[in-house]
Amino acid sequence: MLLIGGDAGTIGAILLGARAALHAGAGLVSVATRAAHAPLLAMAQPELMSHGAESAGELQRMIDRADVVAIGPGLGQGEWGRM
Repeated sequence: MLLIGGDAGTIGAILLGARAALHAGAGLVSVATRAAHAPLLAMAQPELMSHGAESAGELQRMIDRADVVAIGPGLGQGEWGRM
């Protein structure tokens, strides 16, 4: 499962969504977020695969590998969220 979100100021939303996926038994849970947030998520929840995505190409590679994609927890309305 891949969750996409966590723009500036909303890292808690993507963390809560990822924790919910883990708790529900999703197995491997990956998060695509701002590059600066990826290490913070890894410290807060080591079971997560946290990846920084600052371009559409990086994000597309993660989407191509995912079976399930959840978009939106903390996505925001800024430029990063529209990529």
